[in-house]
Amino acid sequence: MKQNNVSTDVAYNPATMNITKLEIFGHEASNLSYEDAKREGFIYNILPITSSLKIISTLYKPFLELEIGLKDNVSLMENMPLIGQELIRVSANKKPIDKEEPEEFTFDFIVTDYPAYGKPTQNINESVYFIKAISDFAYVAAFRSTSRKYTGSLSLEIEKIFRNLGFDVDLRFFIFGQDKKTSKGVLNDNLSTMESIEFLRRNLSDENDFPFYLYQLLSNNPGDVHLSSLSYLLDKEFNKPLYDGKPYVFIQSDVSSHPEGKNAYDIKRRRILELESSLGMSKIKQGIAGAFSSENKYLDWSDKTYITKYYDYDKEIRLDPKQNKEIEDVETIQTPTLGGKSVLSKEFNISGLTLNELPIAKTRYLSVNRDSFSGSVNYGSQLSTHLPKSSAMNVLLQTQTHDIKLAGDVNLNPGNLINIEIPKSKAPDNSTEVRDEFISGTYLITSVAHRVDDDGYYCFLKIKRDSFSKSVVTT
Repeated sequence: MKQNNVSTDVAYNPATMNITKLEIFGHEASNLSYEDAKREGFIYNILPITSSLKIISTLYKPFLELEIGLKDNVSLMENMPLIGQELIRVSANKKPIDKEEPEEFTFDFIVTDYPAYGKPTQNINESVYFIKAISDFAYVAAFRSTSRKYTGSLSLEIEKIFRNLGFDVDLRFFIFGQDKKTSKGVLNDNLSTMESIEFLRRNLSDENDFPFYLYQLLSNNPGDVHLSSLSYLLDKEFNKPLYDGKPYVFIQSDVSSHPEGKNAYDIKRRRILELESSLGMSKIKQGIAGAFSSENKYLDWSDKTYITKYYDYDKEIRLDPKQNKEIEDVETIQTPTLGGKSVLSKEFNISGLTLNELPIAKTRYLSVNRDSFSGSVNYGSQLSTHLPKSSAMNVLLQTQTHDIKLAGDVNLNPGNLINIEIPKSKAPDNSTEVRDEFISGTYLITSVAHRVDDDGYYCFLKIKRDSFSKSVVTT
């Protein structure tokens, strides 16, 4: 990579991530001290031959992913040699606005794949290849199994498994949101540790029957792992939008005309450079997936009973959990949402029925065993209560999705809320109404790819929301 502000020793802009060192540890280095491995030549700084680096953090995986592109003109693969059992250490820093000295942070990854290799015809003495790696604890967890009974909070059980991985890293595990109920169950030894964690996460819900997400952050502390309920993530009172809610804007402007310093960087940071959208508003796809209604048939092995429960989106989003009754106001949504307005029009119907009145659009057949553990709620009975709504919320989160490119900002992480401002689609005029009220608003960041290459440091975000900010009710 070029020696510009993305790879020098001191951060040029606030919140810029600067890669200071990129080391690959050969398989022989695992049993040696850093000094001994370095002296023996088992550690190599690959930053000079790196053409691109990308660190990916997403709500849907409890670890970071690393992708590196190399232009090898030093025969690294042959001399080390690279065999797919390497560790990669990324050392970087950032310089916060309010501090003089840059903050250092280091992440360790273990290689999972070399997905592509080639020789450019214009330079046959150079090899071009890519490396994929994941957080070291996730790699180790894939080879371990977890088998035991559990009792109590599922979120605390997930935290216990993480802390028992045996890593020296200063693991900081944060839980945001409250389990709906305690539970009893068994973790099968046929599952890897990561699969056991995912099993518990799927069975976990909060007081609103919303799902939880488990993810690792790109932060000063490489051990920061968050377990957050969707209710918490959507609550702007607790999970406040980034940078005091100042909007990220999609505009044509020459940022070079602005003065240098903090104000200039704030303008650059909040400018949307590229935007592509996937407006997941296909009601037929959402309906078939159970977003608006579902019929859920449960067979209880303990007493051979067979019950059916129905999910109705319109009733659920207006249910006041404190009073346990439905709010009749069609504009009021009690369930936590980002846009605050329903995505479903009740004026549209099929044979006289609105989409929330068609439960057979999604039918589930589930077996439970409520008496498998006595004296407490077990995972089977807990799943039966939250699955319909939890699944619906996951589907609805795809209602509006945007892929945006921003200037590099190490503070961007999945789980953050951001406000975006998109201009109206209309011919220029003297009107003061320039904001597209249907697309603009608050979104949840579900994934961030921090990419550094010769063009600089940029962040590629996927942002989503579960509801509209503009009413669909005819006035």
